[in-house]
Parts: sequence; structure tokens; C-alpha cells
Amino acid sequence: MCLSKQNNIADSVARVTDTFKSGKTLPLAYRKKQITAVRALFTENAEAIYDAVYKDLHKSRTETFLAEIQININDCDKHLNSIDDWAAPRYHNTDVINLPAVTATQPEPMGVALIVACWNYPFALLAGPLIACIAAGCTAVIKTASEEHANASMALWCELLPQYLDNEAYVIVSGGADALEGLLEQRYDVIFATGSPGLGRMVHKAATKHLTKTVLELGGKSPVYVHRDCNLTIGARRIMWGACAFNNGQTCVRPDHLFIDSTIADSFIANLKKEAKAMFGEDAQKGNTYNRMAKSKGHFERVANILKTDAKYVVYGGNSDAADWYIAPTILDFGTDAEAFHNSAAMQGEIFGPIIPILRVDTPEVAYKSILSREKPLSLYGFTNNKKIQTEMLKLPAGTTQFNDVVSHVLNPDAPFGGVGNSGMGAYHGQAGFDNFSHMKTVMVNWSANDLAARYPPYSAMDKRLLRLVFREWPDTMINVLNNPAKVFIVGAALAAGAAYYMHFMKR
Repeated sequence: MCLSKQNNIADSVARVTDTFKSGKTLPLAYRKKQITAVRALFTENAEAIYDAVYKDLHKSRTETFLAEIQININDCDKHLNSIDDWAAPRYHNTDVINLPAVTATQPEPMGVALIVACWNYPFALLAGPLIACIAAGCTAVIKTASEEHANASMALWCELLPQYLDNEAYVIVSGGADALEGLLEQRYDVIFATGSPGLGRMVHKAATKHLTKTVLELGGKSPVYVHRDCNLTIGARRIMWGACAFNNGQTCVRPDHLFIDSTIADSFIANLKKEAKAMFGEDAQKGNTYNRMAKSKGHFERVANILKTDAKYVVYGGNSDAADWYIAPTILDFGTDAEAFHNSAAMQGEIFGPIIPILRVDTPEVAYKSILSREKPLSLYGFTNNKKIQTEMLKLPAGTTQFNDVVSHVLNPDAPFGGVGNSGMGAYHGQAGFDNFSHMKTVMVNWSANDLAARYPPYSAMDKRLLRLVFREWPDTMINVLNNPAKVFIVGAALAAGAAYYMHFMKR
């Protein structure tokens, strides 16, 4: 059952706050039990998830398996296998003035989290941050994504989550903007939100009231540069998959627009068309492999209007059917007309649909200039093996950069995923998620044995010389030796042996 009324929201936040303060979520055994329960939620309810996602987004079972079910099972397994290491103290060298103290960073839970989910991956984008939150030892209030976009999936979340997780520590809340506004009036220790830059600003503004940490996974226009050395077949196949096939282009890291080297543009566009037909058939609407837009009238009309406004540049697709929530896989070719490209409807914001606008360029620098003129993207893609171009592209600001493929980088559980600037702040996936729901508390354990008298006033000339000697930056090799008892013993023994040899033989 989901909560939505303001008084229920306040009571729920108070309840999970009390649970956190009780220390219930601190033991690793408790955290593992809850993560195991999340895993069971997916393994025991796969059929219901397939049905809900199909109703909302017309996703195939294979795509739902990969992007909504198995990815979360893998995430649970990753956290279960790694939580002991991630939660353990992380030891650091101790400086000379504090030796022989022990210095470490101890991860501790941030506290109470608010997790704001998004509709385009209705299970993965809620489960991912939730698993990291649980692993870190936090309690959480979870805000479902918009029911308008993913009603069946959110209803299933509201049914299942209370059955599997500890209701004293994890509460799910449904509703629209009013529910979110009510949630943001409460106090949390960390807020994790997935959505548009507009949502990010709203969340970040609310968080400043209590100086609450925010992790924002947003979006933007992720550009692609295709160089002349690109593998035309594989490059076109991967871009068509990421831009149109995978969730019908409703992915925050989808390849949003292309800059193609003019010398290969005709061939590359021909390959894009070929791959579209191979994936979806001659008529994508009649096939059973093509997804649909979310069932939101406003969202659908916005994307459909791009087709109408930029109709003169359509070289493939271009049609839509509101009754079927269908937008055809579409290619827009602006030739070398940079002005028309940048002023087009397709380039005025994140497309979030199966439309690929293309500008032909003579040099990669034209692409770089365009990329630098816009907000920092969540992802940047380059199709080239040219090391010089790869080096130059790595200088361009972006949340992530991937060469010779698209989207697949988010599937790597060991690679932190997050944006920068307008595309977000913070990261998650694997240890990065655990760390962002944790406070890294520095701990130093000193001994009475290291009570250096020279640190206390009054300071003699000898005290000052000694302080200048020890309180400076020492070479890492020396610090590493001094922080290793075995090495200290060996060095000490060697010095003692050397001194004994000198005293015995050299003084005779």
C-alpha cells in the first residue's frame, strides 16, 4: 500500500527516522537480509513485472528481463558479495607528527534517505538507488515515479515493496507533484532523485533548507561524433539500438544527436536505415519488436511535434500514431546546414524519443564547438579508434564518455554512473552508490606513546627545529615505510646493526 496524504507522509518520515536512530539498520546482517528480500522481489514476481512494463511501455520480455529484472538481481548480488569490504574501515597512512597513530576512514550511514524514482525504467531506477541505500545502512522514503507515465509498474511497486521490506525502515509513497512537494517539506539526510534538470533544481532548492546532501541523476542531450574510421555496420547498428530500439529512445543516456564525418555520411545514414529495417521490419508499427512511448499525452505530443516541425529534414520514418502511442524510428538529415540543425525543434531540448538528428561535419572540431556550447551532457559518445581524437574528446566535459558503443556503459556494476552540471551530481552503481549513501568518517587512534613534548608551549629553539623537521611533507616512500611496522622493524634493525658494526670495528 502506498501513502500519499501529507499527514501520512510526515508520520512515515518520523517512523523511518526513529528506526534509523534505533540502530536497527546498522548490522550488516540486517542489510544483507533486506537486499536478499529485494532480490526475491524480482525473482518471485518476474511475470507480474513483464506484464506491468508491457502495459506501460510496450517493452519486449527480453528488454524487460535485461533492463528491469536481471540488472537488479545482478546489483543485489554485487552488493551482497561486496558489502563486507565496502563497509570495512579504509586505512590511510599517518603523518610523522601523529605516528604511531592509526588512521582510517569508516563508512557510516548518512541516515534517512528520500529516493525519487523515474518512470522510463520503472523498476531499475527505483531499485538501483534503493539497494545502495540499504547496503549503506540508511532508512528510506521512496517516491514512486509518475503514475501517468507508468501506472501499472508503480501500482506493482506499491503492492510488492511493503511485502518484502521492513516497513519500519522503508516506506513507499505514491502521487504526483503535490506528493513530491509534501515530501520535500520534510527533513532528510540525503536525497537521491532521478529525472529532468527541472526536477533536479526543485529537489536541490528544497535540500538547501537543511543543507541536505543531494545525488541527482538527470539527463540532457548526449552527443555522438562519428569519424571516418568508424566501423559503419557496427556503429550504425549500435546507434540505432541505443537511440530508437532501447526503450523507444526514452533513456537518459541515449545518443541524442549525431555529428558525422562528411566523407562517410551517406554510407552511414544508409546503414542506419538498413539497421532500422533489420530490427523493426519495413513497418515498425506492425511488428512486435518495437516499443512505444510512455502513455503521457504531453510527452507524446512534444515528441510528435518535433516530427512536424522538422518534417523537411526527415529521410527515414517521420510518422506517428497517437492512438497507439507510436513514434516511428526517425532520421533527420540536416546536411551541412549547421544553422538549421542548431535551430531545429529536435535540438531545443532532450528528445527522449526515437528521433536521430544528424549534422554532417568536415572536421571533429565542428562537433567539439557545438558540444562545448551546450550544457554538459550525461554521456558523450565517439565512434573512432583514432587516439588523437579520443584524447581530444576526453577533454570535453561529460558525465561519462564511451567510445565505439552507446548506453552499454551503464550495465557495468563496477563503473560509477552520474552526471555533471546540468546532467546531475554524484554517482551510483556498485561502490559509488554505497559511498554516496555513506558519510566517510575519518577516525584516528592515537597512543600516549606519541606525546611529542615539542608541540606544547613554551617553545624552545630545539622545539622549533624539531617541529620544522617533523611537520612537513615527507616523501611517500618514507611515509609508507614508517606506516609499516614490519618495514620499520627491518629498517631499525639494519640501522642498529650498522651502528653496532661501526662501534665495534671502526672505533677500534
